[in-house]
Amino acid sequence: MNNDHTPDAPPLADIAYVNIKHYQAEADIAESAHTVGQPMVALTGLNDAWIETHMKDGFTVGSRHGVLLPQNGDMKFAQPEERNIQITVAERREKQMAMLGAKLIERGTSARTATQAQNEAQTDNSILSLCAGNVEQAFNRALQFCIQFAGAGVAAIELNKSYEIAQLDSAAISTLLSAVQSGEMRKVDFIRYLQRINIVPQDESPEDIEDQLRNNEPEMLGR
Repeated sequence: MNNDHTPDAPPLADIAYVNIKHYQAEADIAESAHTVGQPMVALTGLNDAWIETHMKDGFTVGSRHGVLLPQNGDMKFAQPEERNIQITVAERREKQMAMLGAKLIERGTSARTATQAQNEAQTDNSILSLCAGNVEQAFNRALQFCIQFAGAGVAAIELNKSYEIAQLDSAAISTLLSAVQSGEMRKVDFIRYLQRINIVPQDESPEDIEDQLRNNEPEMLGR
């Protein structure tokens, strides 16, 4: 993936294709529910003479009406099972889309340019990070054109290119917090860890957050 004139394969193409199949599966489920979702009454043990005598005008089902049946007759309700092949297929498509979405932020080994290799510390080389890097490069190039047209100025943008699935590990947080309190870990590094798992906003400077925590005076109880 790059910003040259040749179009690349859309990163979300696989998810889009699976999403279409998921839509089709959901449509099949809706059609089945509309067609055979309502319970159907099945009567057994009846003959033509009984129907002509007792059910000439049909019969009503409900708690306020009884259904007269001959000896050894029976009435059952036929309804499809809640779990069917359509629901299984729809759930399978959902799992496939979840896995494809996770692969967008999976660390990869795809080819990188020299500039991308120099920025290894700021990117995880995943598909999403490479896309973000291309968008960042394109915007900065456009901003440079604007500056050249205006004759002066400075402008640049920087996008986050490091993505991880947020996993809240309470045991790890407690261990790291203990290390901070015992002086074995810097507080700023602990703040960076909290930013990486999306507990602390990533657009704030860890140093500023540390200063804010240090300057906050503890409130005394009983005032």
